[in-house]
Amino acid sequence: MLLSSFIVLFYSLCLFAAMRDIVSLIIPNWMNGLFVLLFLPVIFIAGLDWTLIGLHFAIAFATLILTFTLFAFNIIGGGDAKMIPAVILWMGPSASMPFLFGTSVCGGLLAIIILLLRTYIPPELAPSFAQKLLDKKNGIPYGAAILAGVIMATPSSIILSRLAY
Repeated sequence: MLLSSFIVLFYSLCLFAAMRDIVSLIIPNWMNGLFVLLFLPVIFIAGLDWTLIGLHFAIAFATLILTFTLFAFNIIGGGDAKMIPAVILWMGPSASMPFLFGTSVCGGLLAIIILLLRTYIPPELAPSFAQKLLDKKNGIPYGAAILAGVIMATPSSIILSRLAY
């Protein structure tokens, strides 16, 4: 039951980050820190062995290097570069590739949709919450793609798949 509460909190934070990114195009640092902070008690509640704990952190660190490289080349935003490794910490070795694949595919589709919308809808004609999203100078809210990747990779995750209904 306690593990399920942490998992629901994780999903809620993912949803909140995605919605915040769609509206403001910002994923605050405190959210990314909270993903990591919430994972620490989950290590013990889920009963992970030390090898698996090490793999979770090693994959998250390798992903951090990858995402900061993408950020350095202006491919993704800073919030996205921090959220992906913070979230992949929860995914672990079994769900990391499904998560990255799902996030990439959904991110590509999201980018195509938003670029098409930006072509045909002037920002000033959009509702106020969507004006920033439709401004051609702004980036893509990749937090939504990260949420989709989390949902798609859940069955592969040894932690997230333990959600008791």
